[in-house]
Amino acid sequence: MKKERILNIIFREVPIYYISRMVSLLPNHGIVCRIRGSLICHFLGAYGSGFRMAQGAILNYPEKIRVGKNVYIAHRAYINATAGLKIGNHVMIGPNCIIATENHSLAGGKVMDRGTKGQITIGSGTWIGGNVTITAGVTIGSGCMIGAGSVVTRNIEDHCMAAGVPARVVRTI
Repeated sequence: MKKERILNIIFREVPIYYISRMVSLLPNHGIVCRIRGSLICHFLGAYGSGFRMAQGAILNYPEKIRVGKNVYIAHRAYINATAGLKIGNHVMIGPNCIIATENHSLAGGKVMDRGTKGQITIGSGTWIGGNVTITAGVTIGSGCMIGAGSVVTRNIEDHCMAAGVPARVVRTI
């Protein structure tokens, strides 16, 4: 397990870091986002066509990320896919989002590095607004809108608009 992790760091995370650094000097333009996405998508677990990624996005455990067609990840998004992440087709993830498939835990009054893990799934046609946090084990259905600044701690059904801290369904779309 440890050898596999070291190989993933060498052959996936380090190249992604250097590719991101090289193209970070380019403007955050649609064409550059396509170029960045086409360079980085090969390091993901699975990907569809039209993957776009903006400047400053961070992908931890990229081999556990599966993205559909026409997925866009905005600038400074942070994705930790320790437990796996599935993103459907035509999904937009806004700027400064945090998607974390692993949470810290509290034991004996101390915060532990390893906490609860759970795969996150984001359905097709979903729009995640800016500054949204999605916690471990959450499934967001297809055709959803998650309001800016929300913290998603529970599953969201298909075709719902959710917002707030914690995020609650505001209405059906």
